[in-house]
Amino acid sequence: MNKKRVNKNPYLSKDVIILIVYFLVLAVIILPTKTVSYTVETIYQGTETYTDVEPYEVEEDYLTKEGYISSETYEDSIPISRSVPYKEEQYYYEKVEEVDCDSEPDCFCQKAGIVNGTMRCIECACQKIREVTKYRIEVEYETVTKTRPVTKYRDVIKTRVVTKYKDVNKTRTIANVRTEEREKNVNWLFGFTVPWKLGI
Repeated sequence: MNKKRVNKNPYLSKDVIILIVYFLVLAVIILPTKTVSYTVETIYQGTETYTDVEPYEVEEDYLTKEGYISSETYEDSIPISRSVPYKEEQYYYEKVEEVDCDSEPDCFCQKAGIVNGTMRCIECACQKIREVTKYRIEVEYETVTKTRPVTKYRDVIKTRVVTKYKDVNKTRTIANVRTEEREKNVNWLFGFTVPWKLGI
């Protein structure tokens, strides 16, 4: 004999239906997507040509003055001592032996004797004058030619190393930015990004 099953929870089927409907509504709101375009900036490496200034060394000639020792002649006055003769009168006494020699005005008796019975002067010293040659030192200035060292200058060409600069073209790697168009899937209603695609 078949017995009729009695549902102990008469609201269970209704709750299930409501739950199913809820999930269906939720799925309709969340799952459908639409594709939208957006732009992003990406960095990539590129090559750039630029001009740089580089030093370099070269040898160049230059003119300069260079000193050297030479000799030159010049005239100078120097004192010279000379012995110069000159004449001078000189008085002296000369011995004279003769009778009455003291009768001369420049003579005086030095010795007396008896001559013919009379005391008379027989020896005198007589003053006389003579010319003698003497010498005296005189200083004279004489012009003489001398030599002396002097510093002179002459033009000399020398070489030196100098630093110059030149423009050099170089390349370098730089980071550039470019704009790219991309697409993404977003929720059709609220616009948040989702990882799936389910177009409506």
